[in-house]
Amino acid sequence: MRILINGAAAFHYRRTGIGVYAAELLKAMAEIKRSDDIFVFNGERILPLKTCFSVPHRTERDFWQRQAARKIETAATFDVVHNLQNGIGDKGPGRHSVLTVHDMIPLLLPQYCGSPYREIFCREALPAIKEADAVITVSACSKKDIMDLMGVGEDKIHVIAEAPKADLKPIAPAVAAAFLRKHFLLRPPFFLYVGGLNERKNVSGLIRAYAGIRPWLPRQCPLIVIGSGEKRRERLRKLVGETGVTSSVRFLDHVGEKDLPYFYSAAAALIYPSFYEGFGLPPLEAAACACPSVVADRSSLPEIMADCAVYVDPDDPVAMGKAMLRLVKDDGYRNRLGGKAARLGEKYSFLKTASKTLSIYENLCR
Repeated sequence: MRILINGAAAFHYRRTGIGVYAAELLKAMAEIKRSDDIFVFNGERILPLKTCFSVPHRTERDFWQRQAARKIETAATFDVVHNLQNGIGDKGPGRHSVLTVHDMIPLLLPQYCGSPYREIFCREALPAIKEADAVITVSACSKKDIMDLMGVGEDKIHVIAEAPKADLKPIAPAVAAAFLRKHFLLRPPFFLYVGGLNERKNVSGLIRAYAGIRPWLPRQCPLIVIGSGEKRRERLRKLVGETGVTSSVRFLDHVGEKDLPYFYSAAAALIYPSFYEGFGLPPLEAAACACPSVVADRSSLPEIMADCAVYVDPDDPVAMGKAMLRLVKDDGYRNRLGGKAARLGEKYSFLKTASKTLSIYENLCR
């Protein structure tokens, strides 16, 4: 059984959820599978799985346009071709085709989906979903969306969850605090947001919630927003100024993968008020570091986080603020929720994700 995985996002779109998923899945496959029969298209050429990560990765600003144009000349020589990028880009023509589709946001919520990705998704992914032998998605929520919007049979769609990276582990609070003081001039307690800055993520709602409770917080309790995108960040900075919390909200463009556990481990809570998520990885990353989360009460988030997070209506900044205030004021409550979150984080792993994905390949080739 010869397998080709179109994993271009792992090499050209790394600072995104799709890029992290692709990279971690490939690494886990290399750990658990005899890799001589698995090959990876890295966006430029086909490499054996066991050597593909010798190539440096980068992030392309025009990734989706490039991905749509990428062609794999020898795909027909493989038994299974798996596209990890929402069905965009070359899907085959292998004997069997598999797609990973993270969500259906371009159809479900087009107002939250930018151009040209929305047009590329509709042009490429929609027919690919119908033609694929198997579709992998990351939550039951996304599976239902695919079925409802595409009319695809339930048996064709397989739910295989994402997972936190293996190196996301709790760090002792004193150690995390010392690291953040030294390298980021940051002292706990603080609230944390990690993710995109587009409208769907509702960071503006988080800023309004924070501004509403700022007078009742400890003097040193900033809101730390980790996310890239200068234009979006500038719009949010304007809102920060309008709400009077300029000195208390700090934006960080990018934090290295090795530094993130220190932020999660020291934060009073991660706040993740997104209007919609196909999966929503940051709350699960926080859970892996025993950090409690306040998350939106919709889409996939209740499915993924179960009873290990505080749920709020993302349209209600007052309720969001009350949840934040309790977590920073009530140590016992925060520690209990953090403990439950840590146990949840242990249930997810990319080794499980990879094993289930390999089983799909094997079943197709029987």
